[in-house]
Amino acid sequence: MEELKSKVTLSGILSGVSTPINYIPSMYESTIAVKRKNGEFDFIQVVIPNGLLDGIDRSIKWVQVSGLLRSRQVIEYGRTRLRIYVYVSEIKNIEESAVGENQITILGSIKGMPMIKDLLPSNMVVNLSVSIDRHGNEKIIDCIPCVLWSNVAKSAAFLRDGDIVTICGRMQSRSFFDKK
Repeated sequence: MEELKSKVTLSGILSGVSTPINYIPSMYESTIAVKRKNGEFDFIQVVIPNGLLDGIDRSIKWVQVSGLLRSRQVIEYGRTRLRIYVYVSEIKNIEESAVGENQITILGSIKGMPMIKDLLPSNMVVNLSVSIDRHGNEKIIDCIPCVLWSNVAKSAAFLRDGDIVTICGRMQSRSFFDKK
């Protein structure tokens, strides 16, 4: 069976490189602001190994990063939450762009049953979690929440726990609030 994995490519403005991670001194946390076509930004958390920062000009704000999607449990304000981030394997300076690149591909297995919401008679949203093996370590699983809309959601409504899926899309930092 093919290894369950992820691939992410983002381009945008790297903000404030970087805060060293307390428990891993050779890693840095930062955020990349990816500009959308509508002018809004998605703020995506990234973890960058120290050696990769040596190869970029920090005076140039625009970068392209490639890497793997990861997740970890963190405690914030006394509550546990899932933090999704990109573990960067490649970073390079680029020219400023009107719209940032934001592509992600996940190959994984459905974890639990998809949650289906009908918004309008012709529109549907499906929330589901996809588990992917951490590269090189079958014992560590990253669990990635996904939101699927419209026709893609209609197809995903038939998925079941354990089904293997490939999902292509983009990372988004905005929140969707259910009015219930």
